[in-house]
Amino acid sequence: MEKITFDYAKLNKTDKSIYESMTKAEKERYEATWTQIESLKRKQLQQINASKERAIREKKALADRERKERTH
Repeated sequence: MEKITFDYAKLNKTDKSIYESMTKAEKERYEATWTQIESLKRKQLQQINASKERAIREKKALADRERKERTH
């Protein structure tokens, strides 16, 4: 998994202007917080995708069992 780093280009116009007015220490805290939020977003998307895939596998397994029961 690639490391998440702060990306200035992803900020909207308002956030860019606020970011530009920050001190160096504030920018460091902002970047750290932004990175944590992006990591949590990515983790949440991975969990959603995993649950969708699990549901698809379970549905397929159920369909296979039902088909086998009908043929026997």
